[in-house]
Amino acid sequence: MTFIDLHERVEGMTEDQLRGSIGPTNELGKALGVKLLRLYYNAGENRVFCLSEAPSKQAVLDVHAKEGLTCDGIWDVKTIE
Repeated sequence: MTFIDLHERVEGMTEDQLRGSIGPTNELGKALGVKLLRLYYNAGENRVFCLSEAPSKQAVLDVHAKEGLTCDGIWDVKTIE
């Protein structure tokens, strides 16, 4: 399944910190079956959107929670090409 989630309180986080905490090489994500496909960062509005493949919403929430990040929203999405 594919999910997009939103983080609205990432003040002060740099792009490198975001990459390290929820990046595609994250071992915790691998252990829970969560694969980050793309990360969208808006520094001006302090928002991050993550597009991930995961077995469930809960797996996405667990990865973020264990990294100290709160999801302010999470949605199951489909790609239309």
